[in-house]
Amino acid sequence: MYFPGIEAFLAIVKTESISKAAEFLHLSQATVSYRLKTLEQEMGGLLVERRKGASKISLTPKGENFFSIAERWDALWRETKILQASDAQLSLAISAAESISILFCRLYIAC
Repeated sequence: MYFPGIEAFLAIVKTESISKAAEFLHLSQATVSYRLKTLEQEMGGLLVERRKGASKISLTPKGENFFSIAERWDALWRETKILQASDAQLSLAISAAESISILFCRLYIAC
């Protein structure tokens, strides 16, 4: 699934405008339109109705159905990023010859 397209789609729905979505995402309007078009091609149909002179966008029936899926996809993406960031634990493995291990064990640990 094309995540930049999902991100653009959700911004368009939130702001009700492709140009406002571009501002929100700090992208050009052409980039947001391209991402939406690529997502629509992947989905096999239009998600957003584009009308010249209209102040707000509206979703197609396919767009309305896809909206909840896109929100869940975005939530899973964010949860994955949080998990990746929080699981940055380091580990250290030390190996030694058996004779050194036994000596260390006897001297320091009372094996």
